[in-house]
Amino acid sequence: MKRKVIILLLGCYILGVIQSCDLHYCKDVDYYDFSSMSIIEQDSVVEMDDSLNIRFQASNLDWMAQNQFNFSIIPNSYALACDQGWAGMKSPLTKIEITSDSDFNENYPANSLLNDLITIDLCIADDYFDCDRKYLKLNEVALKKLMNPQNQYMANIYMVERPTKTKELRLTIKLFKSNGDIIIAESNSITWK
Repeated sequence: MKRKVIILLLGCYILGVIQSCDLHYCKDVDYYDFSSMSIIEQDSVVEMDDSLNIRFQASNLDWMAQNQFNFSIIPNSYALACDQGWAGMKSPLTKIEITSDSDFNENYPANSLLNDLITIDLCIADDYFDCDRKYLKLNEVALKKLMNPQNQYMANIYMVERPTKTKELRLTIKLFKSNGDIIIAESNSITWK
């Protein structure tokens, strides 16, 4: 009897996953979420006439589909290969903080927010199949645009201003989610020439 119940539950789960991804049910892949991020590209040395450029990307991405079955045992299933996340993040971002481990200048001591020094490059069009790229100050960015599918779950940040106190530092990027989770990535050491 136990074996039949386990096989039945497993069969329902597999059918839910298949149904969420096949037979044109991709419209029901509502949300995406991620639990970590990594810095995938960074200038380790910033030359005299250059600006700092860092790219960070979401890791451990999950795509949540509305289940076609209304079993309370299986409230959602994970989609495998659909055009994901049209409704946004399951736990949306509420805040981003970028700080330095060393004094940046007189106005920005160690661990103070550097957000107003950061420019970000994003696709901001509402249509996921279109891309209207803009360079915006980080404080002006709608957070739902920050790590969304249209931007390949990544962000490119730039800093033109150069530090005057310490020429070598590390940046910490923190993303705060509405469920209370905080995702943190730390850069390697960055040196300004």
